[in-house]
Amino acid sequence: MKKLIFTVLMMGVLVASCSDIEVDTPSFEANLEVLNYKAGDTVTFSFKGSTDYAYFFSGELGKEYSKRAIFENDVNGNAEFSFNSNVTPGDAGVNNLRVLVSNNFNSLYDKTNVEKATWVDITDKVKLGTSTNNVVSGVVDLTPYQADDKPLFIAYRYLGQNNTTLKQQAWTVGLFSFKTKHPDGEVYVNAASFYDAAFTSVDLNGGQASWTVNSSTLTHVGLAAGSEDDDDWAISKAINLKSAVGDATGVVTLRTLNTGFTPTSFSYVYEQPGTYKATIVAVNATSEGSREKIKEFLIEVE
Repeated sequence: MKKLIFTVLMMGVLVASCSDIEVDTPSFEANLEVLNYKAGDTVTFSFKGSTDYAYFFSGELGKEYSKRAIFENDVNGNAEFSFNSNVTPGDAGVNNLRVLVSNNFNSLYDKTNVEKATWVDITDKVKLGTSTNNVVSGVVDLTPYQADDKPLFIAYRYLGQNNTTLKQQAWTVGLFSFKTKHPDGEVYVNAASFYDAAFTSVDLNGGQASWTVNSSTLTHVGLAAGSEDDDDWAISKAINLKSAVGDATGVVTLRTLNTGFTPTSFSYVYEQPGTYKATIVAVNATSEGSREKIKEFLIEVE
């Protein structure tokens, strides 16, 4: 069972207006004459009245109105993650990149607290690049490392080796994705990039280089011959295995102020049998605030 824990619509920026204009409830009305359909039928809603904004949620999995913002499950989902990587081969060492996971890091990103945490090396669970061509890691099952009511942290560790004559490898890691799968069939995308996962660089040893964190990649240069030992980490934020932020991908925008007119109807096709709570939301908004009107339809599709 899911519990809504944040209820602000994430549909875009509300238009500003003069401070002396009161916000009225939309006069917009939505109707649907028939509630029973067969898969593949066209469901047509009729509208009247006016509104500044209008949105449609079909009620299909991932397209429910209740998931328009932050939503939460009662239990942890089964966590998994993936990425890709490529390497510019150096002369020293076969592999100087390690991948680790922790469920007890305290989110203090410094040498002392990284070393206090328990980290499990899962490098043997992933495929790493062996050349400048990207290699997909595969999907890594993180359920063995989960603990009740605790988040997970992912870390990439660069170990530079002191060698007077040999150059180190350079790494680029990309396409980071972290998901949790829940018993009801829902899949939360908890982080779809290094930006989402808020990776932070921490140097444990050596100061000649560190991880560079970009929105879509992590990179670490290959240290030159004669460089001192180097131990650099890039660590994610605490990833909550119960919750995710709705990204509004399940919403259809029916009307904004930019469209210039309010539609009189909207049609949608449900391809799969099931019971769906379709929701139409009308919103009037100014700088003084907003008012909304919600209409729900329980649709049976055979």
